[in-house]
Amino acid sequence: MRWGALSLLLLAGCGGDSGDLHAYVRRVQANPPPYEQALPPMPQFEAVAYQPGERVSPFVDDVRPDLSPHHARPGCLGPLGGPTPPLARVALDSLSMRGILMEGERRWALVQSADGRIHRVRVGDRLGLFGGRVVGISDQAIALVERVEQGMGCYVERQANLSLQVPGGESL
Repeated sequence: MRWGALSLLLLAGCGGDSGDLHAYVRRVQANPPPYEQALPPMPQFEAVAYQPGERVSPFVDDVRPDLSPHHARPGCLGPLGGPTPPLARVALDSLSMRGILMEGERRWALVQSADGRIHRVRVGDRLGLFGGRVVGISDQAIALVERVEQGMGCYVERQANLSLQVPGGESL
């Protein structure tokens, strides 16, 4: 009984004056739709039967240069693979060498990023946008080998270094 009374009460709220709704529907129906004009005719296309001996294969892309694997071309290196470490996502000129740490024969360079954080770097780590690989750490600089794209998917290696920066901002 309670549910019946509640349902009746809720349905009673749905009634009432709906004159404004009817007036709106009449206004919308009185306006013609904006697309009453006829659509332009579809252009006619000529179907061409493909004869494999007469034409270039539609499945071969001869317009683009051959981007075969880099190892197929002499002297051409490919891009670096694997995950990109955080310091390899920033430009080399936004990094600065701040010092070195040594423990026995192990040597690390201290590198400061633009956000002020100090990072510990060792030989083999990657720095800079060109995937610079640390090949040596001296008291004055970090020696890197970067891989720079020369076009057509071919990369060459170049030497770079990151010199020690004194607190005043000058290189040693």
